[in-house]
Amino acid sequence: MNENNLNNNQNQTYNQNVTQLPRATVYDTMPVKNNMAIAGLITSLFALFFSWIASIGIVLGIMGMVCSIVSLCRKEKSKGMAIAGLVISILSILFAIVVIMLVYILAIMQ
Repeated sequence: MNENNLNNNQNQTYNQNVTQLPRATVYDTMPVKNNMAIAGLITSLFALFFSWIASIGIVLGIMGMVCSIVSLCRKEKSKGMAIAGLVISILSILFAIVVIMLVYILAIMQ
């Protein structure tokens, strides 16, 4: 019986000495991922990289432009990547057209 009282006293003392740890802050909303904007940006970067091959650059540029425009038409908060994808895809299409013109001019000159 004495041993039981000793265990109970130890448990009570231990429970009094344990402090509560601070709880983590949990937010209800997750950051919004705009997948179409990401796809438009990545596709337009590939279009810019491959724009020296005119057909690939134009096709990828149009795909990037479509993804970026669809992303801009949605009512989402993050539009920066969609705008960047749209601008880069327009630039890559223009660069691919310039490449086509240069190749045509060089072909005529020979």
